[in-house]
Amino acid sequence: MKACSAVVALVAAALAAIGYRGQLLWCGARGIPLGTFWRRPGFSADQMPPMDGLVALVTGANSGLGLEVSRQLLRANATVVLACRDVAKCEAAAQTLRAEAAALAVMARPDVRVVHVDLSDLRQVGRAAQTLDAELGALDLLVANAGVAAQFPLTLTPDGVEQTFQSNFLGHFALVTRLLPLLERSSQRRGAPSRVVPLTFASNHLCLDGERPATPTRIRSSLLKVTCRLTSILHTRRCISPRARTVARHPAASAAACRSP
Repeated sequence: MKACSAVVALVAAALAAIGYRGQLLWCGARGIPLGTFWRRPGFSADQMPPMDGLVALVTGANSGLGLEVSRQLLRANATVVLACRDVAKCEAAAQTLRAEAAALAVMARPDVRVVHVDLSDLRQVGRAAQTLDAELGALDLLVANAGVAAQFPLTLTPDGVEQTFQSNFLGHFALVTRLLPLLERSSQRRGAPSRVVPLTFASNHLCLDGERPATPTRIRSSLLKVTCRLTSILHTRRCISPRARTVARHPAASAAACRSP
C-alpha cells in the first residue's frame, strides 16, 4: 500500500513539474501554458522605479495593453505620449488617465499627451515622427504595442502594402527609425540607453480554439499574425543603436480590442 502511494506521489510530482514548465498542459482556447498560472510572478507594477523626467511613447494606447502600460508609466511619474490612430478615442483615454492620476494624487499635473499616428500610412507616420521630434525634446521609452487582427480578404494600405503586415510591423519599423535620433539624444543626455519595447505573442505555438473549426481563413490569419510578430522579433534582435536598447516582450493572454469580433 505504501509502495503504491509512493508511486502515485512520484507520478503526481512529475506531472506537476512538467505542467509548471508549461510544456505539457496547454490551453487550446487561448494558447496559454497552464503552468503560467502556477508560477510566482517575478515582477509587479509596484516594483517600477520612479520615472520622473522620463518621456515614454506608447502606440495603440487608447485601450487594452497600451492603456494599461500608459497607466503604469504615468503612476511612475513619466510623461506619457499616447499614439493612436483614432484621435477621439485617444483623447478620451488621456482624460481617463489624468482623472485617475489626480484621484491617486500621483502627481500635481499628470503630463499625458496625444499624438495621431496611423501605422497603415507611412507618410502620416513620417509627419507624426517629425512633429514628435520637434515638440518632445526627449524620448526615453517607445512601446510598440499597436496592432490589428489579420485582415481578410487581404487589403492594401495607401502605400501598396498588405494591411496587417504594415500595421503590425512596417509602420512601427518606420516610426522607430524616424525617432531613433531623438532616442539617441535622450540617451546621451541621461547617460543611459533609451529603450524600444515591441510587444509580441506566442507565435511559436499556433494554437487554435478547439471549439471552432480550423478553417483555411483562421489558419491564414494565424500565419499572417505570426509572420508580422516574428519579423518584429528579428528586428529587435538586431541592435539598432548602442544608445537605444531593444527588448521584445510577450504580455501573455489579454482581452485586446483587436481580438474582439
